[in-house]
Amino acid sequence: MQGRNTLLLQQDSLYEGFLRSATLRYKTGETNLLEQATAETQRNEVKNQLRQNQSTITVFRTQLKTLLNSETLPEISENTLSELEFIETPDTTALAANPSLAFMRQQIEVAKSEKKVEAAKFAPDFLIGYFNQTLIDVPNTETGAIATSKDRFTGIQVGVSIPLWFVPHQGRVKAAEFNRQAAQSNYQYYQTTLHGQLQQAAQQYAKSKSSLEYYRSSALPNAELILKQSQIAFRGGEIGYAEYLLGVRNAISIKEGYLQTLSDYNQSIIYIEFLSGTK
Repeated sequence: MQGRNTLLLQQDSLYEGFLRSATLRYKTGETNLLEQATAETQRNEVKNQLRQNQSTITVFRTQLKTLLNSETLPEISENTLSELEFIETPDTTALAANPSLAFMRQQIEVAKSEKKVEAAKFAPDFLIGYFNQTLIDVPNTETGAIATSKDRFTGIQVGVSIPLWFVPHQGRVKAAEFNRQAAQSNYQYYQTTLHGQLQQAAQQYAKSKSSLEYYRSSALPNAELILKQSQIAFRGGEIGYAEYLLGVRNAISIKEGYLQTLSDYNQSIIYIEFLSGTK
């Protein structure tokens, strides 16, 4: 939006000069009212676009405040849109750092742990115990002697606890296994989806990069040349206002195309970094 604002300001300056020139030519009788009306219409149209663009910027800033839950915004550069730095397109192995994919891997481990817990409930419990105690004043059944505090009796207890109802336990184990399989399937599906998205993002990046190189090496210099020569020719009376407007519009259209391509290029980088989890 800021880049478009800069371009609109440039258009406003061009059409302001065009209006002054057309007004002067009309007063001196060099041209008719149509040229002046056209120049004024073009100037007003650009000013209207400027106001709309400023309103859009204000809306976006308000939305950003809402997202940040803050009354103030961090410092935002008011400079024209610039190209983001990017080293190279990551391969599919970089997807391992994707936060969503890492979360889904964690869900698989959780499902595995839940199955182990349910399976453990299904297994028998082995019990073993040891006791050592006195039975004071209790007669010994073999000798008839009365036990005193010096007499100690020792014993060991061993047992096995087996669940009587196997079906409920077995059903819970199967349900836990189904959950694990579902988590595994979801992970594989999401991983495949991410691979496809990364490939598409890489293709979009390559496309935008190639287009950006074209604009910088050829289209933008030609647009500046068209603007310069159109102004010189119009001021010198070599072309009329219709030819002048055609040249200006062509040059502006090229610059708008460059801004859109630059935005697409930066967005493709941001999307690649999002998919790979690098930022």
